[in-house]
Parts: sequence; C-alpha cells; structure tokens
Amino acid sequence: MLKNRIPRTPTRAHLSKIVVYFKRKDNRFGVNIEVREVENGVPGRIVLGKVNLRPSDVNIADEDGTFTGTDVVFPQPIFLASGNEYALVFHPEGFSPEYLIWTGKAGQTNLRPQVA
Repeated sequence: MLKNRIPRTPTRAHLSKIVVYFKRKDNRFGVNIEVREVENGVPGRIVLGKVNLRPSDVNIADEDGTFTGTDVVFPQPIFLASGNEYALVFHPEGFSPEYLIWTGKAGQTNLRPQVA
C-alpha cells in the first residue's frame, strides 16, 4: 500500500524569499546574499542560491525607529533537505564595512514585539 510509504514528517522544503532587516547600508556598494549548507559548524563552499542587492534595493530603519524589511527573492527556489543546517552569508561589495543587519536568537528580546 502506497499510504504506508508516505513520510509522516516533511523531508524537504523550498526557499524562495527571505526578509532581512538592515540597520545600516552603504550608498555606493551593494551586497551579495548567499545560502550555503553548513559543514562542521561553518558555511560550506557550495553556494545553493545567490542574490545581489543594489544599495537602492536595501531598506533600513527609519529615523523614527520604524523597521522596514528588505525582501530578498532568489531567482530559483532553493531545495533545503530536512535535518541539514543552512547559513545565510552576506558579502558586501568592495568589502564595505557599512552594512549592518539585525539578528536575533530564540528567547531574546524582540525589538518589534508585534512580530512573532
């Protein structure tokens, strides 16, 4: 019976878009964002998906503290296998130190309480 062969938990997913919250950006240089599988606790060499954002594509928090996310849409969906770890790798063009992103960990204070 085919019914007994269907896995009860998802074994894969496809990633097509993420939202990134930038704190600061460079107005001259863009940023490359890559998805990589993690190997031995660090991002591996193989790039699964990549997007280049121009400075005009990057939203930052307004002066009044209003957060506006930047949609990062990958040109093709990225296959993610269940049980694997993945990393987002940010490479500012020109090695610009101006880019800063907001990060967080589960259980920490949320700067935007209305967002789960």
